Amino acid sequence: MLKRHYLGLAITSGLLWGCGGSDKVETPTPVEPPAPTEYSHKISGSANVQGALVGALICADLNANQDCDADEPSATSDSDGHYQLEWQSEVADPEYSLIAQLPVVAAAKVPSPLRVAELPGVSAAQASGLAEDKIFARKGHGGELNVLTDLEFRRLYTLQQTGASTAELQQLEARLKVIIMSLYGTGEDAPYHLGAAESATEALIEIMAIGKHIEGLIAGQLSQVLAAEETLLALKPLALDLAAASGLSVQAWLDTDPLNLRYRVSDTLMNLGYITSPIDARLMSDADWDILKKTENEDDDESHLFSLYTHGDVSMAELRHGDVHQSLFVNLMGGKLMTEEWDAGKDDPMSCWNAKLSRWVGNSASGGYEAPQPTIVDNTLTRVYDWTFVPVTATVDKFSSSDPQWQTLIASLPKEYKLTELTWPDTIYRVNYRMEQEVMCRFDAASVYPMPAMNAESLTSMDLLSTLWPYVVDEGHFKLVSDDTFIIDEGVAETYQWHLTTSPSGEPLVHIDTIASSMPGMAEMDLGEDYLISGDKLMEVDIFKPFDTREINWLWLTYEESFSPVIYQHLKNL
Repeated sequence: MLKRHYLGLAITSGLLWGCGGSDKVETPTPVEPPAPTEYSHKISGSANVQGALVGALICADLNANQDCDADEPSATSDSDGHYQLEWQSEVADPEYSLIAQLPVVAAAKVPSPLRVAELPGVSAAQASGLAEDKIFARKGHGGELNVLTDLEFRRLYTLQQTGASTAELQQLEARLKVIIMSLYGTGEDAPYHLGAAESATEALIEIMAIGKHIEGLIAGQLSQVLAAEETLLALKPLALDLAAASGLSVQAWLDTDPLNLRYRVSDTLMNLGYITSPIDARLMSDADWDILKKTENEDDDESHLFSLYTHGDVSMAELRHGDVHQSLFVNLMGGKLMTEEWDAGKDDPMSCWNAKLSRWVGNSASGGYEAPQPTIVDNTLTRVYDWTFVPVTATVDKFSSSDPQWQTLIASLPKEYKLTELTWPDTIYRVNYRMEQEVMCRFDAASVYPMPAMNAESLTSMDLLSTLWPYVVDEGHFKLVSDDTFIIDEGVAETYQWHLTTSPSGEPLVHIDTIASSMPGMAEMDLGEDYLISGDKLMEVDIFKPFDTREINWLWLTYEESFSPVIYQHLKNL
């Protein structure tokens, strides 16, 4: 018991001593923090845009604001495009991207950065906020800056702005790497490597230009970041072939905004599942062709077409407003409009010379002839002229009634028709017809005369007058002007001139033109008359020359059939 007591006393005494057994206070020795470790960083690289990029400001963007700040390491590229950046930091492996601020001359060489469509939840400024006078590169490309590193940076930046996950960014990075290697033939180890000479190759510049054009076509319509690259990958060989077929350089071809490329891009986007309808309202859809099948095609004996042919101050308008055999003609001559309803009645049987079959083919002799099926490529419908194999193309320009181009077109037409006062339907189709070969046809009931001379070479003006206008000869209402020119005057004096030519059948053909008339506008509107010399006969035929309605100022319009009564009433009331 005594031992336990002493032990307790000792412990208590020790506690008392420790709490205040002395007035002396010991000061702890201060601990000096370790000196910060500084790391040195050096980047030696090159900038190449259509050759070495000379005199460009290069910087390491350390704060990820996509700009070269004054406190960030920078250098100017030398005559070989090389540069070197050096700086120190407390971070052993800092994050950064590289930026080349392009000189004015160099900026003109770089394809405008491929524009990015506005994405859901992302403003246009966010989607396309990277400056166009800079090129970028992510860390990890050995200090290289070029159009390929720039493309990768911009695509990943765009996706990042949507809040994409790391996995999504990695997936896009992997897919773009494959596309880049396929498009530009770069190696798997360094798919974004472009030396000065490689960056200036014509092939790379052309492909980049096509990619830029494709991106412009789809800008603002798709949320898929790599849609332009996927489309370019699918279209590259065809696009280059289309450019070559145009006879222009790739850039000159693109500058024409080729419609066939628009169709190829639209079709490819549909095939890739990006879209379900054309990317451009100007492109013809299946629904548009269905309308034209009803309004322009005459196979069902129905037609809804307005045509206007202008030559100088003479114009002839024709409106087909339903029945294909009925038309309203409104002609402008001498500043005056003349309106006439025309009913052609039932079509007379006819035939046309078929050069391939070497015979006349028509309603009464069609054995062995089968017309090729019409084909549609882009905005062009190709058919053949009746009973022949001569192709006739109908190329369609699709307009919106609010389109400035449409407003300009309508305003350019003769004001007497007052077409600008019409309320046109939302969609109008201008049809441009083209035929490159001559066609010869004849009605079964056409006139046939005995050949008045031994052969074509001995034919005279008097022979033609006596055969074709015997009553004029009998009454003396004619005058011989020269070997190939004569005048017929039956109240209206008309001067005719004729010549021999060769018909599509290879036989001689007499063509007679009205070259002057005392009635204003008659000579200008006359298409002439043709007579085939076939053996001992002179046969009346119709010769249809090669034509292009664009070149001869012949306008053709069609629209939904509901507009026909509107334009019909308008023209009737003129």
